[in-house]
Amino acid sequence: MTQEYKTEEQLKQEAKARREQAAKAPQKPKTKAQKKRENFWYHYKWQTVGALLAATLAVFFLRDTVFRTKPDLTVIMITSAFFDQDEIERLTHAIEDVAEDFNGDGKIMASIDYMFMPADEEFQDYATHMKMVAVLSASADPVYLLDEEAFVMLMEMSGDESIFEELSVQANALGVAGYDGLSFYIRKSEGFSKPRGYYDYCKNTLLSLNGR
Repeated sequence: MTQEYKTEEQLKQEAKARREQAAKAPQKPKTKAQKKRENFWYHYKWQTVGALLAATLAVFFLRDTVFRTKPDLTVIMITSAFFDQDEIERLTHAIEDVAEDFNGDGKIMASIDYMFMPADEEFQDYATHMKMVAVLSASADPVYLLDEEAFVMLMEMSGDESIFEELSVQANALGVAGYDGLSFYIRKSEGFSKPRGYYDYCKNTLLSLNGR
């Protein structure tokens, strides 16, 4: 499998071109449900953000300190197309096949933190949107699996300043069908909140896909 490398400038230009193309597309009239959601967001944005950030941080705390079985590798997966649980499990097993026993418990376990964000419904799911914001802020897991729409969305949220290293690996390098158009990315190490050893382990896992 041929490895794809793109410069940060190329990623910015591609994101800008996609935004411009989307802006020229005819806009659909807003439905009553969309108007209600936007009104709710306008009036209760910060209350919702605060509550969901607190809940997400509590989940991170429980995951890292309470449960004994800890994954060796967690992948943040964000897509505009829906993947069901069977597809997620199939991908998880494929990741485990290339991962190593990072925590030394004698098991190789991968975890996928999946967020479905439809591109045509802004703020369709407040909880998912706020969870994504919290995940980006926490910067605890550096490996992301994104489709093109999710990549553009994260670029826009970061102000077009790439949060990823200049490394991308196509998901189909794992040899699992049904994931064309999705790519693995690794966040830049700045602000990473876990020990550097985990970051290096995640990056080396992606690099191990070279030539598969």
